[in-house]
Amino acid sequence: MFPSIVIITVLSSVIAVMSSNPLFQRAFSGIRVAVCALISSSIFKMSSKSLKSPDKAIIACTVFALEIFAGISPVLIVIFTVLFSVSFFFIKERKGCGVK
Repeated sequence: MFPSIVIITVLSSVIAVMSSNPLFQRAFSGIRVAVCALISSSIFKMSSKSLKSPDKAIIACTVFALEIFAGISPVLIVIFTVLFSVSFFFIKERKGCGVK
């Protein structure tokens, strides 16, 4: 079994050489559409399982808006979201509201 770095290096070399080929460009255009559909499907499946309460939906919408409209780094958003979520749900649990 090849290490991932070798596979990625070989693929990137092939892509660099073939990128000017019109047939290759069309094929990659189709691959991009397929990847977009797969990602959209995964997002839908994850959101239907994850967004069980209004609190979680608000957090998800806020994170989406910060990423798209404010241009904040995804790494910072993930760190902030983890800290906020843990704090929010801990406080909610201490007040006796329960966490779903």
